[in-house]
Amino acid sequence: MKRSIIYVVLVAVSLMCGLTQAALVHQYHFEDGTPNDSVGTAHGTLKNGASILSGQVSFDGMNDYVDLPAPAIAINTYSQFTLELWSTQPNLDQGYTMTAALGGTWPNGLGKKYVDICTSRGDQVSRGALTTGDNSGAPWSEEVGVNGPELNDGKQHQYVLTVGPAPECLCSDKLVITYYIDAEFQGVALLGTRTISGLSNDFAYLGKGVYTGDVTWLGSINEFDIYNTALSCAEIQARYAAGPVPEPATMVLLGLGSLALIRRRKS
Repeated sequence: MKRSIIYVVLVAVSLMCGLTQAALVHQYHFEDGTPNDSVGTAHGTLKNGASILSGQVSFDGMNDYVDLPAPAIAINTYSQFTLELWSTQPNLDQGYTMTAALGGTWPNGLGKKYVDICTSRGDQVSRGALTTGDNSGAPWSEEVGVNGPELNDGKQHQYVLTVGPAPECLCSDKLVITYYIDAEFQGVALLGTRTISGLSNDFAYLGKGVYTGDVTWLGSINEFDIYNTALSCAEIQARYAAGPVPEPATMVLLGLGSLALIRRRKS
């Protein structure tokens, strides 16, 4: 698919913030018709009829998903990270499901030591959450997470979950989980006793969660990115302005500067 890209960069540096560097370590943008990792080597596999059309992977909610190699991603080896998802879902209540999930499954079928972005849930919210607890009977009770609106409008939206230091806009030195939709801050929650190292590397899915009893997701994903840092508020805003297009392995942004990128986005 052809893409016309025009870059117009206007940078105004604030004295409150210096230059930061965010490493993009895994990226799935489906432009070549495959679920391959365009930055790393953690290539995915289409399962049960998941299909790619015009640079997006589509799911019909009938047990199709993308299987990513969780051991190769090794999310529990990071000191901090960001998950960025660009997705679209129809005007439909899908019940409890996960759009992107990394973690494991207890023998009883419930989710185990996972991090996830749920863009659609049975309680009509979206949510970014993490748990590393040992309660196999009710693992959701040990989640720490942030809710946002459930956007069943047939439009593409950016969902970002960061785990690590609090963003600069909060002026806190605590480790937190932070959730954004379309670059709008939704909330923050302290990690407390939960740790990144406590996450499971058993599974990594797009369009499916780690609870075997949950439905699979219905919608399409344009891009899924994993960074090895917790992106700042300004970086997330710049990513939203840039749109879901391939980025180089290392993205350099100015913390509280003004970055205007004009690009023709994927339709």
